[in-house]
Amino acid sequence: MRIVHESGRVLATDVELADRTSIFGQHPSVIGRHSMPEASALAVRFEDQQPRTVRMPFIFMSLDVCWICDGIVEAATTLRPLIGHGSAAADTVLEFPAGTLAENGVTTDDRIELRTPV
Repeated sequence: MRIVHESGRVLATDVELADRTSIFGQHPSVIGRHSMPEASALAVRFEDQQPRTVRMPFIFMSLDVCWICDGIVEAATTLRPLIGHGSAAADTVLEFPAGTLAENGVTTDDRIELRTPV
């Protein structure tokens, strides 16, 4: 799976889908880690759109986070390790290595897609 911006830029080529059924399912690949590989991302999909909060306890690196509703970026920010938190309406939350969003010019109202490889 990969994440593609409306401009055609690929934001991530190694995307892990989170398992929301476990207590740690929303962050299976980042809790306790000090880095996240370039071109990777974590995607958390939900059945509906409602406020979703991302908190950073036990996460030792900054992350770029996008809250998505129907493929449109509702909010995007960089969260600081351990103390960062953010919230916005979303049916999908995407987490990237810090700097990914700025480097690719991702802002609110942009369209982002999760695509499966062909």
